[in-house]
Amino acid sequence: MALQEDISAELLAAKIGREIEVLVDEIDEEGTIARSPADAPEIDGLVFVNDYFDAEPGDFLRVRVVDADEHDLYAEVAGCTA
Repeated sequence: MALQEDISAELLAAKIGREIEVLVDEIDEEGTIARSPADAPEIDGLVFVNDYFDAEPGDFLRVRVVDADEHDLYAEVAGCTA
């Protein structure tokens, strides 16, 4: 399991700096929670767009990946400098 986490972290880290399109699943008190087209709901990792509240479930957003861990990506809305 530890080996798989290392592999996953490496693959996700390779996405840092890239722009991807995500589907918004929900908005919570920290911001937008979304997933990439390759991610199945409740199975795969999530894309967190913290401090972004101008979206609704079902919206598509273009985001830039700024960080990653073993399971999830962290992003900002593309073109945003905040």
